[in-house]
Amino acid sequence: MTDGRLEVSFRSGGFFELACHLFRWNGSVEIVAPDILRETMREQLQKSAARL
Repeated sequence: MTDGRLEVSFRSGGFFELACHLFRWNGSVEIVAPDILRETMREQLQKSAARL
């Protein structure tokens, strides 16, 4: 992409596994699709914030 963004597409073992991997990117990720991945990521972030 000409604006410096990078679009990545791949297969994983599941949405939870993928959300854990994306969590390591420190908020510099935009989940475009699918909705279930966005929801999984949201749930994991909420669980992490509740532990603080």
